[in-house]
Amino acid sequence: MMDNVFDEKPSWQRIYLSEGLCGFEREKYGKVFRVGDILTYHPYLKIDHYEISNSDSPYFKRVIYNIYEFCFKPEAVHYFKHTDMLSAGETTQYYVIELFPGFRAYYHPMKVGAREYMQVDQCYKGYGRLNISDQQETEDYKPPFFMKDLVKMGKLIGISEDLIQKDFSAKYVRNVRRFRYGKNSYCDEDALEWFGYYGNLDEFKINVSSYMGHSMEYESTDSQKLIGRDHNFIFSLEII
Repeated sequence: MMDNVFDEKPSWQRIYLSEGLCGFEREKYGKVFRVGDILTYHPYLKIDHYEISNSDSPYFKRVIYNIYEFCFKPEAVHYFKHTDMLSAGETTQYYVIELFPGFRAYYHPMKVGAREYMQVDQCYKGYGRLNISDQQETEDYKPPFFMKDLVKMGKLIGISEDLIQKDFSAKYVRNVRRFRYGKNSYCDEDALEWFGYYGNLDEFKINVSSYMGHSMEYESTDSQKLIGRDHNFIFSLEII
């Protein structure tokens, strides 16, 4: 049984996220993450499906890895005009969403020029993926003003491998005729689509049921137990 991270008990103090930006730092700069590390991050929720909900009772339940189903009300919507060199002049739409008491994340459409029309204070239900993002100011990037209110700290208490992504790469990728973002390059979404994620969440749960309760745990991202080069890590964080 997967964790229900929004209930009467304080179990939701443990949250599961894709390594996200930490993966970029790991692959590009050789940074190593270890159980016990303290991380500062911005939670980014990639909503893969949502619809209006007739219920106003919020919930946030883990499906597997960093995938959750939830009921929520958007707190605010912001339109941010970029000034950095790569995205100068572009405007990005951001939603601020409280997923459970005291834990807020941001969401924005990924398609260029895309717009969502969720209403603030309207109840929605859906599912998506929780990721580690970094919105710290640098010489080349000034983040939206509201990001400073979303920053969180967490203690890394678990590192596991996304076996859905691993098995897709090793066993199933050659059976796919066309990938989402190009003929010769597959992504996380291709793996999820193979297991039925974008069709019906209940069917997806059945298709990945063999992965539930079965995980590969590591003490660090450079563990000697890791075989091969490409790994998709899930970080379990205790919220501080």
